[in-house]
Amino acid sequence: LVVQFNTRSVDLLSEFNTSNYRFYPTYSGYYFLGATLAWQGNNSMINGGEMVAGFRKNGTNTVASTFSRTFGAGSYAERGVYHTWTWVGYLAAGDYIETVWYQRSGQTLVLTSSSYNGTGGGNRQMSNFHGFRIA
Repeated sequence: LVVQFNTRSVDLLSEFNTSNYRFYPTYSGYYFLGATLAWQGNNSMINGGEMVAGFRKNGTNTVASTFSRTFGAGSYAERGVYHTWTWVGYLAAGDYIETVWYQRSGQTLVLTSSSYNGTGGGNRQMSNFHGFRIA
């Protein structure tokens, strides 16, 4: 599934499209991209659940390392789960990047778009995407 980031904080060149959730570089070059995905906690998550996320270039090629996290009920389940990753690579003007994810936890999980205070206490990360051209 494509992550639906639908709010921009800073986007001076209007490179992120909030209608189709894609990053379109204005200029060809090397880019630093990163994302954090945060899921709200759920006590009913099954043992062996997994979540996989990454960046997809031009709708077909996964370009960033994806991650998979196995968790047991009652551990990360109550507090929520988050992961942050980055990628540095070449993008041509006209390419696009999507943030994609998949989860198999046995339950419906909700990506958080704002700060979330899980049942385990403490503030949690919020889901976000960020990127800029470095060369």
